Amino acid sequence: MYSEVALLPKGMRRVLYSGNISRVNTRHHFRRWDGSVSYRRAAPVLSGSCWLTWNVFSFTKANMSEITTPTSDRPSTQEPQTAPLTDDPVKVLKQIKAYYKVCWMCMAIGLPLSFLVIGGVVVLFGLIYGFHLFYLLWTLIPAKIARIDPEKAVWYSLIPFFNIYGVFVSHKGLAEDMNKTLQEHGIQYQVNEGLGLRFCVLVALIYIASPLIITSIVILLVAIVVWVLFLKSVKDGAIALLEQ
Repeated sequence: MYSEVALLPKGMRRVLYSGNISRVNTRHHFRRWDGSVSYRRAAPVLSGSCWLTWNVFSFTKANMSEITTPTSDRPSTQEPQTAPLTDDPVKVLKQIKAYYKVCWMCMAIGLPLSFLVIGGVVVLFGLIYGFHLFYLLWTLIPAKIARIDPEKAVWYSLIPFFNIYGVFVSHKGLAEDMNKTLQEHGIQYQVNEGLGLRFCVLVALIYIASPLIITSIVILLVAIVVWVLFLKSVKDGAIALLEQ
């Protein structure tokens, strides 16, 4: 910019610096970079280019403070709104219903036949879908409320011996955090936290009764039933949350 202005005659530079382009004497000439003299009609083009560059520079400098100001420091012009729980609530709602349906159907078929290999396979299949649902339910808890990540919640429930403590965090914690989320959104439904606590106690009893194989198996079957009922309670809360 300054190189172009320096090429202009003094009279044109004074007018350009004053901002009054209408008084530019277009009959003046200026020299090119190679030293040759340009035509007279080229002067308005160069002066207009300098004027445009200067105005862009002035505008940028005047608004630099606004551009560099962090968004959090700017005054809010809109009312605060609750962040959406998921990008596609309809899809998540269908997944929650489908996962729970497959889970309880597998348990209903597999548990009576658990003394057979086919029954154990069906129960295992139901557990897989149940933990898919469990993971999905944790993803609905906002980060500011959730005490644990969905991935960690699943691992806390599956790692042997560690899950004696982990289920209290992942299952009882899910019920408590879901209730907080429901309360934050003004929903009256409450998840049954007692079912989560009962499941945690049953998991601990399975390890305590492990020397008694038959007793531990019975406790395991009861724990699975309580677990399915617990998932239903949390699932109903999630549906109420997504359908609001």
